[in-house]
Amino acid sequence: MNSSVNSKIDIFYFSCARQAFKESLIALNIKKSECILIPEYICRDLLSSINEVNVKYIFYSVDKKLQPISLPLNKKIKVLLAVNYFGFPQDLAVFEDYCSKNNCTLIEDNAHGFLSCDQTGRELGKRTSIGFTSFRKIFPVYNGSALYINKKIVLNKNI
Repeated sequence: MNSSVNSKIDIFYFSCARQAFKESLIALNIKKSECILIPEYICRDLLSSINEVNVKYIFYSVDKKLQPISLPLNKKIKVLLAVNYFGFPQDLAVFEDYCSKNNCTLIEDNAHGFLSCDQTGRELGKRTSIGFTSFRKIFPVYNGSALYINKKIVLNKNI
């Protein structure tokens, strides 16, 4: 794992996005009594990453436009995953509001949108405390992904 640093974000490189996601969960040091909130429409590889670190998860429902229908309240939820499906930016307002009210960390899954931006020009995968992207889903390369850690948050474990 390599890392490069700019003024606001640490970047760590992995072979696959699922590895970057797994490492972000390890870094957050989620306790056995806590869990992660994930969309019901999700890649099975991410489920594998969650299971490998032995973290419990709860699904939230999404509508036909892949927007959250509702985010369930549960004091055990410590992480919320927002997915930019197919490289289209997810509106983060509802996720950010949920996290601020429930003391959760928001992770942005941008596996399918490397180099994409939202309507304001912010690069997808870098709009939250933690985000990740995959190069190999966009470019014809064997592997490659990046985990973005915003330096403003404090992690319980160094990665």
